Amino acid sequence: MFVLTPESIKKLDSIAINQLGIPGIVLMENAANGIIKGIYEFYGKRKLIGSVLIVAGKGNNAGDGFATARKLYNDGWRVNVLLLFSENEISGEAKVNLNILKHLKVSIYNFSGLTDDEAKDLIAENDLLIDAIFGTGFKGKIKGRTKKAVQWINEYGNDIIAIDVPSGVNATTGEVDGEAVNSDATITMAYPKTGFFFYPGREYVGDLKIVNIGIPSDVLQNEDIAFMVMEKDIAEELIPKRHSDSHKGTYGKVLTIAGSRGYTGAATLTSLSALIAGCGLSYLACPSSLNPIFEQKLTEVITIPVEDKGKGRFIPESISGIMNVMEDMDIIIIGPGLSRNEETEKFEIELLQQIPQDKPIVIDADGINNLKGHLDILKALKNNIVLTPHLGEFSRLTGISIEDIRKNMLKVVKDFVEEYNVVLVLKSATTVISSRRGTFVNTTGSSGLASGGTGDVLTGLIGGFLAQNVDTDTTIIASIASYIHGRAGQMCAEEKTSYSMIAGDLLEYIPKVIKEICDESK
Repeated sequence: MFVLTPESIKKLDSIAINQLGIPGIVLMENAANGIIKGIYEFYGKRKLIGSVLIVAGKGNNAGDGFATARKLYNDGWRVNVLLLFSENEISGEAKVNLNILKHLKVSIYNFSGLTDDEAKDLIAENDLLIDAIFGTGFKGKIKGRTKKAVQWINEYGNDIIAIDVPSGVNATTGEVDGEAVNSDATITMAYPKTGFFFYPGREYVGDLKIVNIGIPSDVLQNEDIAFMVMEKDIAEELIPKRHSDSHKGTYGKVLTIAGSRGYTGAATLTSLSALIAGCGLSYLACPSSLNPIFEQKLTEVITIPVEDKGKGRFIPESISGIMNVMEDMDIIIIGPGLSRNEETEKFEIELLQQIPQDKPIVIDADGINNLKGHLDILKALKNNIVLTPHLGEFSRLTGISIEDIRKNMLKVVKDFVEEYNVVLVLKSATTVISSRRGTFVNTTGSSGLASGGTGDVLTGLIGGFLAQNVDTDTTIIASIASYIHGRAGQMCAEEKTSYSMIAGDLLEYIPKVIKEICDESK
């Protein structure tokens, strides 16, 4: 699924009208046809013919609503229209469609002419309410009586369907400053908009449906695409394939450098999930004083104890033991449970500079925390680098507040990868996976993933999949891993509830997701 910014959608509209000669009124008619189809898809077997209220603003979004009102009228619906602005403020194609309604048995009300109780009753008495107030260009806060109308829509409306974007949601960023229409479904034009996938806007969209309004697909250029949503069909096509004529060396060797006293679980989860992802061999380099613990925890993982002078964490003297095995490894993971202190930070920075350039490196957790103040090392390294921070870790690393990251996550991520030339997996309810080669967004997951250790599992998955296919674009591999991780979280939550699932549970459900994908790809 391609996702565009509202600015790119506006550009496509302009090309369609001014270069291809498609009149705006035709695009509006096509939009209305698609909206009608989307409404009936929303109702499914409950395909009712009842009463509908179109709550309209004054721009093209209102015009789409008026054209839709006419088509519902033709289908036998009892149609009502509520104008939130004066008719004198409505112009162009929107005015054309409004004037047509005046010749039909459609009840048209002006919001300023209704008492509060009359407006509430009008909203409450209709089976369906269509939000045609503000389009994708809306930014800021809904004010005045329009704010009241939105509040009443949310409070008294029955089924609520938004045209193009729920009014009040910033279609670029997903921000909601005050009130917004909380829709059951959103029927959007041409392509979904970036703001639909980021909170809080994502909560207001409901069931998303996409309408083809007749803009030729070859008008779309690569630079217009903000990101792609990682979906099952993409994962089916691109997941690394297995071969009958293979052995454990075929699918790569992953070396996880992780763990410290009190944090052996993180290293365990990461090294195991790399195996579950399908790598041939998983190794764990660990502080030697902790090796007996890992020998008990891990049956299938090969442990490599390195010097720690009994401190239970990595120190600069640990490096030589790791470099002794480095040449045989395909993928390096650094960070889960590593710990934060001056010696371990020095260990990590020195080690990164010694890893051969041909070995991809996945850096997570304390591996990211220890990079604070050393970001320029990312520019110096020639390795393929994957960073997998959550919002807090990314905030500490960059100095950007979590609030500012949330407000414009897509831009913040793209700016970072452009400067440091890494693959960034920014983990949140909507995970953004980005590099200079492109951007994916993953929306699978559940609140049960908000639990310690789940990120360590994702890190292992990325490493495990990379080991099997180092020639595939790392951004795609990281996106597939994120999809599988989130889908496993959904499956687990369905069976164990999101309250009770723990990170270790994911190891049980990841194979089920992989089977779900691979069975479909046969």
